[in-house]
Amino acid sequence: MLSSARDRRNATSSQGAIADSEARVAELEAGLQTANGKKREVEKEQEDILVLLDDMSTKRRRDK
Repeated sequence: MLSSARDRRNATSSQGAIADSEARVAELEAGLQTANGKKREVEKEQEDILVLLDDMSTKRRRDK
């Protein structure tokens, strides 16, 4: 009888740990998606700046 009660407690405890782990994974995945979105925005901004710099350099060479 005691073994059965202990097994149920362990199973409940394990299920709670699994639920906590799954919640943490979901939280980390959401954070990763946010970070990846910000990274893409920064990369696009850097690309835009490089294009602008190239355009300005080309115009400056023509103007000389």
